[in-house]
Amino acid sequence: MAARYQRKSRQHTDAGLRDAGMNLKLILTVMLSGLAVWFVAQNSTVVEIAFLFWSFSISTALLIFLGLLAGFLLGWSLHSYLAYRKSVDEYNYLR
Repeated sequence: MAARYQRKSRQHTDAGLRDAGMNLKLILTVMLSGLAVWFVAQNSTVVEIAFLFWSFSISTALLIFLGLLAGFLLGWSLHSYLAYRKSVDEYNYLR
């Protein structure tokens, strides 16, 4: 009976630590997002972008947002690809 109680107690403690970690991640994400929005709001001037034969004007805020979005998508894609490769390698190893 005592071992059963200790196991349940440990599970509750682990769940509490997991929830604290999730709250910390949420707080950090909200703070970083707020800083990003603040930075973009202060950089709203228009700049001209020239690449090869194309030239266009775009606000600095939109340019920064597109750069952040491209970095996020690239990181997410790379993480997905590496996780896929790891699962394929583990599958082939077990075969």
